Amino acid sequence: MKDTDDNSTKSSGQLGDESARAPALAEPLLVYGSYGQTGRLVAKCAIARGHEVLLSGAGRDRLDRQAAEIGARSTVAKLDDAFGLRQLVRNAGCVIHAAGPFIDTFRPMLEACIAENVPYVDLNGEWEVFRAIEELMGRRQPDIPVVSGVGFGVAAGESVALYAVGKLLTTERIWLGLAPDLGQRSRGALRSLLQTVSRGGMAVHNGRHITERVGRRSFRATLARRRRTFVSMPLGELWAVHRSTGVANIIGGVAVPAAERILLRSGLLGWLGRSPTMREWFVKRLAQDPGPGTPAFESAVWARAEDREGGVSDAILTMGEGYLWSAEAAVRAAERIIIHRRPGLWTPGQYFGKEFAASVSGTQLLQHTGS
Repeated sequence: MKDTDDNSTKSSGQLGDESARAPALAEPLLVYGSYGQTGRLVAKCAIARGHEVLLSGAGRDRLDRQAAEIGARSTVAKLDDAFGLRQLVRNAGCVIHAAGPFIDTFRPMLEACIAENVPYVDLNGEWEVFRAIEELMGRRQPDIPVVSGVGFGVAAGESVALYAVGKLLTTERIWLGLAPDLGQRSRGALRSLLQTVSRGGMAVHNGRHITERVGRRSFRATLARRRRTFVSMPLGELWAVHRSTGVANIIGGVAVPAAERILLRSGLLGWLGRSPTMREWFVKRLAQDPGPGTPAFESAVWARAEDREGGVSDAILTMGEGYLWSAEAAVRAAERIIIHRRPGLWTPGQYFGKEFAASVSGTQLLQHTGS
């Protein structure tokens, strides 16, 4: 496919409203996995927006330290304790589930939320988890809102795809590229990534989710003044974009460093990721804590929609550091769900609209339609 250049893109202006006041909530937000790298950011963001927060996870010492540090209540709860989880979530306004890998953690927490009639959101990006949640929701038909994937990647990727599709009468294919700029690499996210890659690639073809080799496809675009090469990955974004747009052909990829791109395309990283020992070896070496200072970050998400007549619509969202963006998006999602409660399984775009991603601070929409 041909490149897209954001130099020809028209800016719609700054859409993230950093001064927007958060709504007052009658019940606390429960952040599970609160002492992980992403969970810590979610908890801090929720407190900064004026909410009461309940911290939770399985590690008492880490919870106690975090609670003392940020001045919030904490409760220890283990995912294999169904009764304890139900007690934990019972009085929450919404659960923000931030403990990965989600393939191992989502089910007990979601079951507890269903049992106690408490809304559930998470920061999942694993395709298999979305399909498992879909199956569970179809079987149980609970009377709660469930929105999976409210963080960077899924929420932003679906949003930018909806913007691109909205400029064409009919869309035959969507290309989706993620270029995260991260000040840290969380251990949970890395474990999820390695597990996902070890299970093979994924694309949507003729309306069906098909398996293929990770890195089988690559495509290029210019985002934020940088030329990027995207390597196809089994992204959870594929599930969300297909569910919300109905487009029959979708390919998603991630811009990664050259060394990781070679490992992905060779299949070596997927093969090594099948071993729990090797996964932990990679996690220890690739995990990155936040660095000193406050450097500037610029993440970007790009989508191209194509029709059968050669029409093309491009859209780009730019934002800051990916984990910080995810934290604010998760808190904003929980706020909206508590205020406007609608039962069922939703993608972020279905529940909140395509404008949701642009409501997160520092997010800018760039859009261009051409042929």
